[in-house]
Amino acid sequence: MGLQDGVGFFVDAENVETVNGFRRVWVQQNYPSPNVYGAQSMMMLIEIDCKDEKVRLLKLVAYSGQSQSGDAQTLRSDTGAWEATKVGSMFRSIQFAGCRQQMKRGYKIYTSKY
Repeated sequence: MGLQDGVGFFVDAENVETVNGFRRVWVQQNYPSPNVYGAQSMMMLIEIDCKDEKVRLLKLVAYSGQSQSGDAQTLRSDTGAWEATKVGSMFRSIQFAGCRQQMKRGYKIYTSKY
């Protein structure tokens, strides 16, 4: 999907779902080196309010290796607060991808940081 500050973001476009009027999408992050949690990849379940252009985190899982490999640790499994997405941010691109009616495998969205 894109790259922001050296972190690769990938949206699971095959499994976007709608729950209670909101879109849900899994997003994978790959880090060039271990982050503050010691993780080289993370999976985030993001819920998207397409109408009001907001997102919130539902689940966050850290992995010791790239692309969900190695040891896994759930860092968050509670519903976070809604946050407005900013133009040019990766979360705006994730919101755009999740709110699309027709998603295709390999769909690419780039931000100004890519």
